[in-house]
Amino acid sequence: MTRSEAKRVDGWRLRLPPTALILAFAIAPGVTAVAEDEKLPSAEEILARYVEATGGRKAYENIRTKVTRAHFKPPESETQATQIGYYSEPSNFFQETLGAPGGIRREGVSGDVVWYINPKTGPAIRDGILKERSLRHAFLHRDLEWRKLYKEAKCTGTATIEGKECYKVAMTATNDDHEIRYFAKDSGLHIATDVGTEGPMGGMQIRILFSEYRKTGALLVPFRWVQSLGGMAIEVVYESIEFNVEIPPSRFVLPPEVETLRKNAQDG
Repeated sequence: MTRSEAKRVDGWRLRLPPTALILAFAIAPGVTAVAEDEKLPSAEEILARYVEATGGRKAYENIRTKVTRAHFKPPESETQATQIGYYSEPSNFFQETLGAPGGIRREGVSGDVVWYINPKTGPAIRDGILKERSLRHAFLHRDLEWRKLYKEAKCTGTATIEGKECYKVAMTATNDDHEIRYFAKDSGLHIATDVGTEGPMGGMQIRILFSEYRKTGALLVPFRWVQSLGGMAIEVVYESIEFNVEIPPSRFVLPPEVETLRKNAQDG
């Protein structure tokens, strides 16, 4: 982890899918035992069903870019911030957060360089577990080609999440990072994810809830995410999610200050 990250790993920052707020969260009760006569589907079957339920393999294969716009209220702010994200295959990513305390915050993935710029602390390059999570988040076809990111997926039981009966799928990334995903038994939709994260007091967990699925283009996607910390929750509401929008390659070029930081690290 870089020195900047060690001071404050962007405590309020959101990570659109899975590498988000650095918050502690005691997982709420709700995991249920599996009935002895219930045969669990395989993780592969559950993940494939999710792809089909949200548009089908062909629709995912046709995606080349994605542009998102969302709003949320950072914990340390009384006003809403706007977050605009740009993705292009295979793993290009750029995101701007406007209206955040301290000024515009930027982050991205350019090649194998994962970076962010906080106006208060300056540019930084991520490494370690935060880099790996950012790379997974940036991979445009992560739902379709999950085997490129995870070395193991296993259905370990069932759980009741937000009143919905779900299958529980434990995912192990190629770097041994872990997360648990919950998929509704009836619809096949992704309802929640539990992820570990780093913080000043060590390893913690958060839960991300996904809801308000809507059709955009050929895909069904969640327009509301809620990331929880006990009684505190940060709601992310998407105003728009667009696919196959033309994005200039320059959008994903390393900012000059990050390029300088990278070269200095190589020379040092």
